[in-house]
Amino acid sequence: MLLFVDYIATKQIIAPALNTLVGGPSKTYEASRAQITGAIHALVERAIESGDIPRGLDPLDLTQTG
Repeated sequence: MLLFVDYIATKQIIAPALNTLVGGPSKTYEASRAQITGAIHALVERAIESGDIPRGLDPLDLTQTG
């Protein structure tokens, strides 16, 4: 999870540069959305299996800030 948080922080820093290379933020986010979502689901499933977090947790809730 810490690696994921580091990834998001890095992505926020380099997003402006990426946007100029690929033609805007929507293409960047589109390309990485499935990979990030898959990784989040895999991490949460492993944490549930190990007993670190309870069943029923929506993996995407972990990405919400508020």
